[in-house]
Amino acid sequence: MDFNYRFRHNFLPARRRALAPRVFLMFALVASASAGALAAQRAKPATPAAGNTEQQVLEASKVWFEALMRQDLPAIQRLQTADFLTIQQSRAGVAIVGATQQLETLRKAGPSAPILGRELASPTVRRYGSVAVLTAVGTFRTLSDKPEMSQAVVTEVWVEEGGSWRVAHFQTTELPSKRP
Repeated sequence: MDFNYRFRHNFLPARRRALAPRVFLMFALVASASAGALAAQRAKPATPAAGNTEQQVLEASKVWFEALMRQDLPAIQRLQTADFLTIQQSRAGVAIVGATQQLETLRKAGPSAPILGRELASPTVRRYGSVAVLTAVGTFRTLSDKPEMSQAVVTEVWVEEGGSWRVAHFQTTELPSKRP
């Protein structure tokens, strides 16, 4: 018999038999650790954001909306993600507007754009890892000669980037006006 034959048929099976319990144990440990980590990831449902996150997102939302109303383009760019998207209702229909188009519209509007005040009632902030979703009922008021008021459900999606919150998505759904 040649060496290769004896090596393959005598040494390897015995070596495999000796290693089998260790390999199985190692495999079982790795598999259970991986399954545990995966289960822990999946088991983290969205939860109400901790007070600190909620306060941070609500404050960021307030600062962002005020920057919009002042038409402070550098502040808006700093507070929005590059792929920011807003969906807005108007008398003309529904508009889907990206960051570039929004900034260009604000740039063209100049100081004549209507200025609104906004109050958020019953805000809820839910955190999903580095993403937070803010929902509230917003009351919007004009601050001009002809005061008008409207209400809408507000949804904002905020992303934590580099330790600060940036808005990635903003959508309002107008509520029917209450008739007297």
